Amino acid sequence: MTYSVFLGALLIFVARVTDVSLGTMRMIFIIQGRKYIAALVGLVEVTIFLLAIAKAISGIGNLFHVFAYSSGFAIGTLLGISIENRLALGWSHVRVISKKSDQITQILRENGFGVTVVDGRGLKGPIELVYTVVRRRQTGLVLKLVEAIDSAAFVTMHDSRHIFRGHMNPNKKK
Repeated sequence: MTYSVFLGALLIFVARVTDVSLGTMRMIFIIQGRKYIAALVGLVEVTIFLLAIAKAISGIGNLFHVFAYSSGFAIGTLLGISIENRLALGWSHVRVISKKSDQITQILRENGFGVTVVDGRGLKGPIELVYTVVRRRQTGLVLKLVEAIDSAAFVTMHDSRHIFRGHMNPNKKK
């Protein structure tokens, strides 16, 4: 393999990792309703993609270029997901069912989280559902607080697209 073939493959690989990572982030911004950020990221993503595909097609007979293109796509997918998980943009809705709902409610409120408790009926009778909405990067803390009180609590989390009003203390760093 010559130096120019290696350099071309490296360029294709880095470009694909970059554009696919940006594509993953763009899709997340779209899902979250952040259309202007998504459009800007898309502009950069497609520009890099066009440069990568042009370089790959110009050397299509070279297996190193083909491998660089496809492996850049795979690694870019993994990297994009990792970046999104680390950034943890947006909000999560957390629901807890526990026999210790009073204690869980108290610890969450002591840590600045808004909490709503709703009476319900489960398989074995009356229950209380504890609801809170938190920044996605705070879900680990919420889970840790709940598990410290009741390691058997049933906890579900899902992303919330839009949040309007309420007590969420968004500026508190956790």
